[in-house]
Amino acid sequence: MSFVEWLTDPVIISRYLVNAYFIVMAIISIVAIVMAIRTRFKWMAVYLWMMAGLIGLVWEVTLFLTGSRDYALGNSGELLYHALTEGGSGLVITFVFANWIGIIDADRYRDPGPEDTGGDDE
Repeated sequence: MSFVEWLTDPVIISRYLVNAYFIVMAIISIVAIVMAIRTRFKWMAVYLWMMAGLIGLVWEVTLFLTGSRDYALGNSGELLYHALTEGGSGLVITFVFANWIGIIDADRYRDPGPEDTGGDDE
């Protein structure tokens, strides 16, 4: 078997492994949401998540249309879950950490804090 044949050989994954993957991705997504809220990057995180979800959805639809993925109509929820959790949570966590360690200066993308809203406290 050549290297190219090995790369293109179909792989059958156990359903238990897929379920474990979905659970781990859900946990990572919850961590990303908590990090975005605590660091006041909620709206930036929503934007990043939508862009990653859109890219993931285009990718999965392209794979489906070329015959590289098999989805039934009942699996559309799984497709959407896969598109949203696969890229969005990692992108949000990376964004928060990159700002935290100083690779980027993303303070202008922070949500306004309670002191910045100018409420009627007086």
